[in-house]
Amino acid sequence: METQLTYVTPGRHGQPVRVARRVAGAVLLVGRGTGCQVHLPDPRVLLEHARITVSGDEATIASLSGELEVNGRVVNAQRIVPGDRIDIGPFRITVDPPPDAAALALRIEPSSRLAADAGREAQQVLLPPARSWRRTLSYLMFFGILVPFLLLPAAPDLFGPGGIAAAWVGTPSAADAQRLREGADRMQQSWDPGPLMNAHQAAAFECRACHELPFVQVRDRACLECHKGIRDHVPHPELTGPDGERFAATRCAECHRDHKGPQAQPFSQAFCADCHRDIRRTAGQAQSGKVVDFARDHPEFRLSLLDPGEPPQVRRVRLNDVPPPRERSNLKFNHEIHLDAKGIRGPQRREVLECASCHEPERDGRRFAPVTMERHCQSCHALTFEPGATRQVPHGRVEAMLPMLRDYYARHLYAGTLTEERATARARPGADSTPLERSASLGSADRRAELALRELFETRAVCSTCHEVLRARDPAGGPTRWDVAPVRVTQAWMPYSSFTHASHATAKCGDCHQVERSRSAADVAMPGVRECRECHVGARAEKGKVRSECALCHGFHGTRESAAAEVLAALRAKGVHR
Repeated sequence: METQLTYVTPGRHGQPVRVARRVAGAVLLVGRGTGCQVHLPDPRVLLEHARITVSGDEATIASLSGELEVNGRVVNAQRIVPGDRIDIGPFRITVDPPPDAAALALRIEPSSRLAADAGREAQQVLLPPARSWRRTLSYLMFFGILVPFLLLPAAPDLFGPGGIAAAWVGTPSAADAQRLREGADRMQQSWDPGPLMNAHQAAAFECRACHELPFVQVRDRACLECHKGIRDHVPHPELTGPDGERFAATRCAECHRDHKGPQAQPFSQAFCADCHRDIRRTAGQAQSGKVVDFARDHPEFRLSLLDPGEPPQVRRVRLNDVPPPRERSNLKFNHEIHLDAKGIRGPQRREVLECASCHEPERDGRRFAPVTMERHCQSCHALTFEPGATRQVPHGRVEAMLPMLRDYYARHLYAGTLTEERATARARPGADSTPLERSASLGSADRRAELALRELFETRAVCSTCHEVLRARDPAGGPTRWDVAPVRVTQAWMPYSSFTHASHATAKCGDCHQVERSRSAADVAMPGVRECRECHVGARAEKGKVRSECALCHGFHGTRESAAAEVLAALRAKGVHR
């Protein structure tokens, strides 16, 4: 739906000058404001004086607190038709018959009822004088911005080596070209802060993706449009005191500064030390210790140990606690035996094992994949239950072992392939076994399965070699039942750190994890601060050591270790803070 507007103004010699344009929309605002579709630039007209509504073939004008005359009569609202005259301030709006494809046509001109001096005022408003000091000032400002901010930065391309001017007037000296280039670079930085980081290159030509409002710093809501999964460093309800309020008001862009090169600039050590030198001034419930620099006052590392149970319990302990921390995985393992330099007895021969025999790095090299029975243990610790047989019981739930054993013995006893006991005579070809024979075979299979299960758990101690076995007698007088204590091995010992084994591949495992003399799976063989300081220093560089600021090991928005998600979720569920 379009409306044709025709502005009629007197020219220099009194002849009328017509300027026509079309606007779209069913609602037209009439007033002095620049956002009005019918613009009447005069102080006697309100910013939004009236509103014209077009609906089909009808049009209605209504006052918006300003005086409105239609056909010489003051009205608040009235339907308008071709031939009507609307007077607003020093202007007259005449409703003309609409042309093709237009719903309404309006002609705006100075009001003929005004005195001659009023007509001259209207003319001055509509047509500014030909000569004005403002025009001269605008030209000065235009060239004042054009020369230093556009021509000077472009000077290397114009006058530098290989530039356009060089082809005409010759190549300038190397010293002149260098001074010109340095001056242009300094000037360019005032309006071009630098290239975007690689991660933001997709928005390199769409500044409004981040800079939503002119002359307003990038707001957090613009960052979170893309980075929806980012967590707060500390939940805002836990921030207390004036320092906490100041921290909560920190914008994303205060730390993540762009236009500084292809890689994001890391935040400085001082940013972390501002809060962590006295963390409880910012977050009163925080459990982390005071720290300013890793080389001087970093507290001992704190571990997150998973205890068996449903839901899993998380213990947050420090390596220097008294008594020393122990892992409660319900596993039995002796590193000293397995890492014997003379080797360990295997099914065929003695084999010399090393750490890499069981601990295999994951694809990204950050951590190690879990050790499994089928892949790493079963070649030596076979779960066979019958001499000479190759079949093994499944490693897993005890409830799945007894049905498997019953099925095995029922088949072999009925077929007559077991020599120690024969449950029933073999069926003659073409003859079915009797119910008594089948019952005897099944009863014998149950007894043999119970005996094999007892040998696995007690007599031969196959399962108890690695597991804590729980023995319980059926109160109703049934057979003894065994169960294996639930196992939960800690995989992410320090989930709030971003440690990667790939960066430490040149070191030996024993340099950090001293397990050569460990005889219990409960031993915690994690390196402490003292061991890490042998190679790492703090924010100040030192010859022969790795400069280590806080950001090297700690992510501000949480850990980068995806496998530690269950630990983090359990910590948050228990209300445990950093």
